[in-house]
Amino acid sequence: MLHTDHKSMGRLITLRICMLVLPMYTLMGEHLSADPITYDIGTINFPGGHTATGTITTNGMIGPLSPADFTAWTVNVVGPTPFVFTDASPTTSLQVFDVSASATLLLSSEFFAINDIDNSSPDCTDCFQVIAWADSFDQLLYHHIDQDIISDSTPSVVENLFLPGSPLTIGVAIIPEPTTSALALAALCMAMSRCLPTDKTCIIPVFLT
Repeated sequence: MLHTDHKSMGRLITLRICMLVLPMYTLMGEHLSADPITYDIGTINFPGGHTATGTITTNGMIGPLSPADFTAWTVNVVGPTPFVFTDASPTTSLQVFDVSASATLLLSSEFFAINDIDNSSPDCTDCFQVIAWADSFDQLLYHHIDQDIISDSTPSVVENLFLPGSPLTIGVAIIPEPTTSALALAALCMAMSRCLPTDKTCIIPVFLT
């Protein structure tokens, strides 16, 4: 039996509850989807003069990913044959094979590609565009393939950047923010410390370990 004022006891109770609940929440969070996570692909310098930068956003799922887990992407390629890959394009698509995510990294253990069709120029109709992280080949790829080489004059581009090591890092998370539920739990802990009985003193059984 411990005699203490209600403010000190409140802090102790709040601390013990948070210490019990937060680790359980963290363990559960490893297996459940969270808030969206945006990954920065960094700066990719291809040997033929093209440079790619941008971001890829998922729904926050941790572990193996499917195409449905990707919610947005914008990858800007500048150079001799520039192109912008974006989820806003009606002709864009994803190829996702053995791709996984953590709270900090987006990884390709086999193949991840963003595809699109470029019809923006009269000289290039139905030009196939792809940027890919091909771990099975230890390469990053940027390909611009003119599918109608008879009538179109735009030359095809095949850029391969050799990167040994597995898996390939697609992107690094941009300053992961606390999830909504984590913020709510923190707010609850703060509120509990202020919503205690107004008695100046109290006698509460406390078992300290």
